[in-house]
Amino acid sequence: MKQWIRWRLGHKSEENFWDRYLKTRGLHWPQEFSDRMNPELELAEELSALMKDVPPASMRVLDVGAGPLTIVGKCFRGTRISLSAVDPLAQHYDRLLEKYGLIPPVRTLFGKAEDVAAQFPNDGFDLVHARNCLDHGIDPFHAVSQMLTVTKPGGFVYLKHHPNEGLNEQWHGLHQWNFSMSGSGNFIISSRDREVNVTSEFADLADVQCEMRTEAGEEWLIVQIHKH
Repeated sequence: MKQWIRWRLGHKSEENFWDRYLKTRGLHWPQEFSDRMNPELELAEELSALMKDVPPASMRVLDVGAGPLTIVGKCFRGTRISLSAVDPLAQHYDRLLEKYGLIPPVRTLFGKAEDVAAQFPNDGFDLVHARNCLDHGIDPFHAVSQMLTVTKPGGFVYLKHHPNEGLNEQWHGLHQWNFSMSGSGNFIISSRDREVNVTSEFADLADVQCEMRTEAGEEWLIVQIHKH
């Protein structure tokens, strides 16, 4: 219940960020804004590598916690893909987009990471993507489990998050969870009173690979979950 209250209260800062982002066309990241608005944007190289054996015309991708403008590419090898985007603040984002006269290439629909298996068919997506969002949620382990449920056998869940946000932000606001990699390379989700070894929990369902990566001075934890 406490996490639910924090999550609700934390919405305001998230809404304010996206208000400024859309108003300024990207704040400090104008190229990223341009990419988000580009209907011909190709899948990022690391995502394309995972999808190399999937025919572009039949590819289905889900972006979870997408914000008002999904960052996921809309094309693969020059062909438009079927891309769905969900976020629990979708209705607010619609008002912001209208406020600033923006039409998104892909409209974000209402949807919670913890409930995607009730919103979409099981085994329905070749790729399920989440960036910098799940560790702000109510139960990120359950969210990842739901994302794996709607992933096709042989498909991937791809997660990109800053490590240890709870600790780094001193458990302020939405930052109640840490995503980290153990010394043995396992994916760990933890809070102040709970720790889950995701690699072990999913051992019968998927292969989980983690790596740390630095991009533009920012540290990221990249997790690739390959469904059996």
